[in-house]
Amino acid sequence: ELYNTRIKIHNANSPHHWEYYDGKRLIPDLYIAEMILEWTAISNNGLLYYINHKDDMQFVPATRTKIEYVLQQVFEPSCRFKD
Repeated sequence: ELYNTRIKIHNANSPHHWEYYDGKRLIPDLYIAEMILEWTAISNNGLLYYINHKDDMQFVPATRTKIEYVLQQVFEPSCRFKD
């Protein structure tokens, strides 16, 4: 329980986590890159991590578009995201 509380606090206060932006602001490119690297570090595949968690993540449309573009270019150039 304490671990989960600390993770939530970390995520809400770290600009490389989507929770920091409350789904209301653009995420700067640097932090998009850090976020994708972190997804990759914890799952070995940032694209699959995103696919499995994207419905829980809140992004403004421009940020989501950029994240999906980067993931596509890095992990699967033939991948196309669909709503």
